Amino acid sequence: MNTVTTFISAALIQRVKLVLLKPSECWDTISSEPANIKQLMRSLVIPLAVLSNACQFIGLQVVGVSSVLGTWRPPFFSSLAWHIATAMEYVVLIFIGAIIVEKLAKLFKGEATRERCYSLLAHSMIPGAAAGILTLVPSLSIFAFIFAILGGLFTLYNGTTKMTTVPESNKLFFTIALIISLMATARVVFYIGSLLIARPVAGLNVP
Repeated sequence: MNTVTTFISAALIQRVKLVLLKPSECWDTISSEPANIKQLMRSLVIPLAVLSNACQFIGLQVVGVSSVLGTWRPPFFSSLAWHIATAMEYVVLIFIGAIIVEKLAKLFKGEATRERCYSLLAHSMIPGAAAGILTLVPSLSIFAFIFAILGGLFTLYNGTTKMTTVPESNKLFFTIALIISLMATARVVFYIGSLLIARPVAGLNVP
């Protein structure tokens, strides 16, 4: 089995289609499945994180960012290192996020296993990862960002009470608290990552 087949399996494609086409109904299927962190990390989180960052990396290297000064492409190796680090940071963020979901669920009169919390976040990252494909054309990155945010939040909101026992009456406030907590955590994770590997910044024109 080659690397591409390993990362983009038929099961992964079907799961992506399920979440994107049925962001509400998909949770009936997901919540009925046994959740396993290692399996989800290997079959869903890592492939999506790699795919999204690979598309952005290729887009910047092949197409580049156009401006009145010309086309800018980041240095190959520093850009590659940064995208690899970013993919790893997403994997770390989902794992830490699962712990946060587990703790917050109790505060909102619910409960969930860490495995189900991990599954909630792993599947909620699908819209963002799918939107990452658009970054093959850097000029479309803004649309990818908008779709990732709106699609991810909508999917997460629909799955909160399906993957936890938080009462429906607390669903909105639980989701808001979860989003704020995840944003703060992401800021810390990515900040630490930036201290290790700096993001290439647009500079001089490259014809």
